[in-house]
Amino acid sequence: MSPTVTTPPVYGTTSPLSPSAFAGGAGEPTQVPLGASHTPSGDLDVGTLLKLTRALGDCSVQFNPGDKAITADSLEPMQRAVDIISKLSADFEVGLRPQVGRSDDAALRLGAERADVVRSVLMEFGVPAERMRILETRTLSGLKDRLDFEVRSSR
Repeated sequence: MSPTVTTPPVYGTTSPLSPSAFAGGAGEPTQVPLGASHTPSGDLDVGTLLKLTRALGDCSVQFNPGDKAITADSLEPMQRAVDIISKLSADFEVGLRPQVGRSDDAALRLGAERADVVRSVLMEFGVPAERMRILETRTLSGLKDRLDFEVRSSR
């Protein structure tokens, strides 16, 4: 049986996550409350937007080398990302920016595949597809492979 994650009230249901989405995801099912509080859609003041942007920047998703499965350690940052995304007004979308340590074609393809996996998992958490955009893979030698979130205007 796969782990179960309860999505925030604004998004609705309980989503079973496939163990294949997470490295080391086998085990007993658990309930993980996301605890999101929601603000009404509309303009955010600059201070609030900066706080949300910084907080989302701290929610990097980690990957094992050469693998597109999300590490189990990334579950909590992804839950925080869902909470933060739910607080952004409809004027903003979230960019999914893969980061890889090599610049060859295989690494760039792997970055794009990882972004697809993260997008799919966030959709299972209830984040609407139209709130996310997959961005070009960035090459940063010497750093661990990861995916970062970026707040972008949807206008």
